[in-house]
Amino acid sequence: MKKSFRLVSLVMVLAMVLVLAGCGVKDTDPANAAYVTLTVEAELGKAKDGSFIAAKALEIPAEGTTVGEVIKAVHANWFADGEAGFTTAKTEWGDSITKLWGIENGGSYGYYVNGAMSMGLTDPVKAGDRVDVFVYKDAKNFSDVYIILNAEAAADKVNVNVQYMGFDANWNAKLQPLKGAKICYINSKGNLVDSGVTTGEDGNATITLKNGIYRIVAIDTDAIYTVSAQKITVKK
Repeated sequence: MKKSFRLVSLVMVLAMVLVLAGCGVKDTDPANAAYVTLTVEAELGKAKDGSFIAAKALEIPAEGTTVGEVIKAVHANWFADGEAGFTTAKTEWGDSITKLWGIENGGSYGYYVNGAMSMGLTDPVKAGDRVDVFVYKDAKNFSDVYIILNAEAAADKVNVNVQYMGFDANWNAKLQPLKGAKICYINSKGNLVDSGVTTGEDGNATITLKNGIYRIVAIDTDAIYTVSAQKITVKK
């Protein structure tokens, strides 16, 4: 049976996102959704309807799918030219991306699932997974830095931790706290709003929110970083 993906409409997405002064709404994400965040050359990606692709819900087939199929569906649903914006080719390392979000830059692309670098486009994705996809801004030296945001609600407080992918003394990849990342959110009008809070030395920050469902976003402007986002539900 052919797998199918369903676009979560802009109305449904905006209904799930609250302004800080807002009230709670019913969660209408499909039960088998994966959550996609797209960074295009260090900027948060936008869908063809103008909405931000930040922890944006994409329904995946119940029988499972791959990260390559998720990226293809992201283009089919949200890119202006549809699937034409995404191409791959067989290489010595297996299937490799040759065009992402309509950009051909010689293969400077990345994709992570749940904060871990995928080994290939055939890696599995299941319901609830977070898929981070990006086009490098520095397509020559690959200096773009991957970051991951993790948020947890406690009463009306949301505790946020932001880390970046660095290296230890032996050059092994290691997540490390990111200082100065801006904690933002997307309001009910679909606008990206800076909360005015940034992370400290330990990568932590706390913001106050009323009951509701939010898309929390971490952005850093001091260097070339990807953008990270997470869906969070606040309940007192």
